[in-house]
Amino acid sequence: MYKTMLACIVCVLVSAMSALLGLPGLSAAPALAAGPSTYEDNVVAWKPYGPVNGLEYKMALDPALFAADRPAASFTALWDALAASAAKNGFLLAKSEKIKVRLRTRSYFDTDGLALRDAGFVIRTTANHNKDGSAKEDIKLTVKTSGKAPAFILGTSLDTVGIRGEVSAEDNPYMDAQGNMASRLEKSVNIRGDAKTFGALDRPRLRQFSRFVPALARSGLAADTKLTPVSVCTYSAMMGSVKLAGVAAEITLEAWTDSWGGAPLALELSFRIGNQDYYAIPEVVASGNEFYRKVVVQGLDHMKLPDGDRFSGSKLKMLRDRQ
Repeated sequence: MYKTMLACIVCVLVSAMSALLGLPGLSAAPALAAGPSTYEDNVVAWKPYGPVNGLEYKMALDPALFAADRPAASFTALWDALAASAAKNGFLLAKSEKIKVRLRTRSYFDTDGLALRDAGFVIRTTANHNKDGSAKEDIKLTVKTSGKAPAFILGTSLDTVGIRGEVSAEDNPYMDAQGNMASRLEKSVNIRGDAKTFGALDRPRLRQFSRFVPALARSGLAADTKLTPVSVCTYSAMMGSVKLAGVAAEITLEAWTDSWGGAPLALELSFRIGNQDYYAIPEVVASGNEFYRKVVVQGLDHMKLPDGDRFSGSKLKMLRDRQ
């Protein structure tokens, strides 16, 4: 009996030494603990410079899947494909009771050489339209910091002067060429007004925007620099939502055309979580990453735009390249 006990003890000791030393011919060593995730790296890198309020995932789809004369039907077909993919992967989508397609025009402003973008800024206006395509009076001005280090993106104040602005920052997660989750950080301020507020926007000067957002002076461009607009017509609908670790994420589909009823230029699926403390929601981010990877990227692989990540990262460049 004592010999048997001694043999057992020896086996245990040998097994333990094998695990520690990884000796060949013995039991395999345990896997090393995983290193910091992209999320953990983001928290460390971003938190010293300011809050991040949420995240938005995007994937570019094949524009041929959208028909401008049947926007609601086009979006519904895409939703059904997404819902089927979600069900296969254990996610349940909640569809909006009524699908309302919104018509908007979006205009991006920069120099011909994209000097603002290179300096880390994006200027965009959004105007709502009626069903007949006629423009409504309200205009939303958005100024963003992006494409630079966190110290610049989050550390640049986008506080407004003389008008109310809503400032927020978010992560735009995406999957890189190697299949790993990566991040694009951006911060923005939204200002609401009308044509009287912002002036003529057919060939505006930087001062028309920098007078409200002084941070644009950090671009290094003179206040009287002329900016060139690039505009698109957009069709969009908030299709429904999905619960990610108990938090609802809104799912939106949006298509771009050169003109109302024109051929589609771009088509995008996105889901967004807002009004959250990004640094305190690791479970939500993990669930969002899983939904994005399995349901969207893999599940809708046959619908995605080849090399679509470039489109999602630089819409302005995509539009300029078409000119």
